[in-house]
Amino acid sequence: MIFVVSVRRLPVAAAGLAWTALAVAPVANLVTPTGIVLAERTLFLASVGLVLAVGALAAEFARRLPAEKGWGRRVVGGLALGLCLLGAARSAVRLPVWRDNTTLFGTTIVDAPKSYWAWRNWAGDLVLTDHPAEARAAYQHSLALFDRDPTVYDDLASFERRSGRCDLAVPHFRAALAIDSTRYMTTSRLIGCLTVVGDYAAARALARNALAAGRKEFGTLLQLVDSAAGAQPR
Repeated sequence: MIFVVSVRRLPVAAAGLAWTALAVAPVANLVTPTGIVLAERTLFLASVGLVLAVGALAAEFARRLPAEKGWGRRVVGGLALGLCLLGAARSAVRLPVWRDNTTLFGTTIVDAPKSYWAWRNWAGDLVLTDHPAEARAAYQHSLALFDRDPTVYDDLASFERRSGRCDLAVPHFRAALAIDSTRYMTTSRLIGCLTVVGDYAAARALARNALAAGRKEFGTLLQLVDSAAGAQPR
């Protein structure tokens, strides 16, 4: 209703509202989950439309004020200027957060402590900066917040695998595949870890299932598993 009225009386404001809606729609979790509820980067383009709408409304309000009430227009102008200054100050204070990933991810878990994706990103940065214990704890906290994203399980499992702990990686790889069995990169990593820990039967079964699903590249993995099994002392 508001939009229809705006189109007729305030076309610029209506255009701004439409711009905002179209810019927000792809990241609003209405069509597909994005992993975030709200993020600054998702509002950059949408803010253009909001500024257009607010500007049009302010201009219309000022136009309707009687000419003899010059103080009213000065008040509106002062409020607009004050909002601009507050916005500029907030942007200046926030800008250093975007200096690098470590600063951004560390700030995000403070700003949005209940976001599992924020903790997942923080864990990945801790891995890159060589803080393994803290990274493991961050991954586990991410999963405690939300345990239905196979990507987080895969990330944690891959971290354990690179750390030489395939025994810890295997259950996490299995958890990822229990959520999404079509993650064939995860399947290949799991086959590798099962081979390392000596569970050749499970590794062969996974490779054969993937082959049956038409993933021919798993033929090479199956040969590697057989080779590793055959090299074991009897």
